[in-house]
Amino acid sequence: MNIVTVVNSQYMPFAEIFFKSLVKLSDYKRINKVYIIDTGLGKPDVKLLSSICDKIVLCDTKTFLPFADMHTADWRKIVSMKLSSVSRLTKIMDNIFPLCIIDIDSYFNSNFIDVVDIKSDVSVCKRDQPTVNQDNYVLTHIGSFFSVNTAKALRFLDRWMKEMEALEGDHIETPALCNVLRVPEKQGGLNIQHIDQNIISAINYTDECRIFHLKSDGPGSGSTISYRINKLNNHVNVDTI
Repeated sequence: MNIVTVVNSQYMPFAEIFFKSLVKLSDYKRINKVYIIDTGLGKPDVKLLSSICDKIVLCDTKTFLPFADMHTADWRKIVSMKLSSVSRLTKIMDNIFPLCIIDIDSYFNSNFIDVVDIKSDVSVCKRDQPTVNQDNYVLTHIGSFFSVNTAKALRFLDRWMKEMEALEGDHIETPALCNVLRVPEKQGGLNIQHIDQNIISAINYTDECRIFHLKSDGPGSGSTISYRINKLNNHVNVDTI
């Protein structure tokens, strides 16, 4: 199992939680590499993260956007780089599958690898109930966690990226994912696992969740980084992670 995530300097508070909680899992022994798509890390940031996790591989995207406020054009640029960077990574690295793509604003509550069916081509997170976002897109799934388990899944990534190009709005990654999953013809005959979001990328903390997603509440919500970390602090003492 390999992991990939996107990090910049602004999100270092999330990154510390991500990596400190990850290395405490017994699952950590089953992880080969953790690839960081670098969208603006300083040398002290890299040094700190490498001191926490000894499996980090830095992927320099040559894009420096450390202070992109959420839901701004720069923030959307960082988000859009995730899929294209993952696609490039899978084409230049050997033995990279299965590859879990996990948003950096995540806390590992317990082991999660056993939840991912690596016999499927793709694993995605399904919401309990569909919701409609501010741009009127129906969201049945969430893009904060997904896993490409076989080389065939690269076709899925290509369709997902093409769907993103066709959409308009503040945030198009998850709507594009949902559009692809809604139309069987766009799935290319792949075997797709639908994982309960409350287990693998929960936005409401429970003891049963494997990964807790410190998700923003959306544009204009005042969801600062400290606000989102405090959501976790209500359940877990962040200072002891």
